[in-house]
Amino acid sequence: MRYFFNLEDQGITAGYLPPLPLTQKTGDEAPVAIALTAMEHEPDARFAPDIKHFVMEEYLSIFPSYTVIESNLDKNATDKNFRQLLAMADKVGAKYLVTLEVDRHRVAQTNQWFVGINQGIFTVPKGNMLSIDTHNTRVTFQQGIVQATMNAAEQCKNTVREKLPFVKQNQPLITREVF
Repeated sequence: MRYFFNLEDQGITAGYLPPLPLTQKTGDEAPVAIALTAMEHEPDARFAPDIKHFVMEEYLSIFPSYTVIESNLDKNATDKNFRQLLAMADKVGAKYLVTLEVDRHRVAQTNQWFVGINQGIFTVPKGNMLSIDTHNTRVTFQQGIVQATMNAAEQCKNTVREKLPFVKQNQPLITREVF
C-alpha cells in the first residue's frame, strides 16, 4: 500500500496525475461534509500517511457529492470544535457531516496495538446525531495495523450506507480531472 501511495504522490508531484478532488458534485444530492482527524500527531506516526490516504480515498469513493472541510483536524486544537465544523459544513451547503478519527497506539509495553475508527454522522445545520460508531481491535504489529484499520473502515462505511441511502453501494474509481 505504501508503494502504491508513494507512486501516486510522485505522479501528482510530477504533474502526470491530478490530485484527488476535495470537492465533488454529482447529481442532485447535497454534498456530505467530511472532517478527518489528524493522525500525524500520534506517538507512532509510521503508518499515518498511508492510513490517512487509504481512509480518505475510501470515503471519497462512496459519496456522490462531498466536500472535505477538514483533512488534518487536530483533536486537541481549540479553534475547530464541533459547532465550528457544523458551520463550515453549512457554509458549503452540506446536508450531513461525517467525522472520522483513526486511532492507533501501542498498548503499554507490549507488542499489542489498539487500532480503531470513530465515526459520527450528523445533520447539518442542527447537528442532530444520526449515528456514532466505534470499531476497534487489538493486534500485534505482525498481524497488521493497516489491515485492522481497513477492516474498521469497512464496518464504518457499512453504517454510512445504512444511514445515508444515497451513498454508493459499489465503489467505482474516483474520477480525477484531466489536465
